[in-house]
Amino acid sequence: MNLPDLSAYDLERVVEDAPVRGVAVPGLRATYYRRGEETAGLYAFHDSEIFVAWGRVGEAHCRYHAFRAPDGRWEPASRGCPRVRTTGSGLLLRTRSGERHLDGAVAATV
Repeated sequence: MNLPDLSAYDLERVVEDAPVRGVAVPGLRATYYRRGEETAGLYAFHDSEIFVAWGRVGEAHCRYHAFRAPDGRWEPASRGCPRVRTTGSGLLLRTRSGERHLDGAVAATV
């Protein structure tokens, strides 16, 4: 499965301090795109892209997602929603290559 080419989508909306499981996360930006019945969301934490998730309009969950590795490459797409949780100071990502903690306090000062 290839990642969506967001240049072929229309920008729908941007949400600053986007929520994860109902909890607003300072520094998390969700940028939502749409192309016909296809949707995609690109998520960035303190201006660093961390994952993209995509599917179809009206679906309760993502069809696919992909995390961006620390070296800047995209991991291969996986089925379903990305596994992301809030922590006391940031986010915990459960990626194909293992768990990754993003510390909001550190990211905000870099």
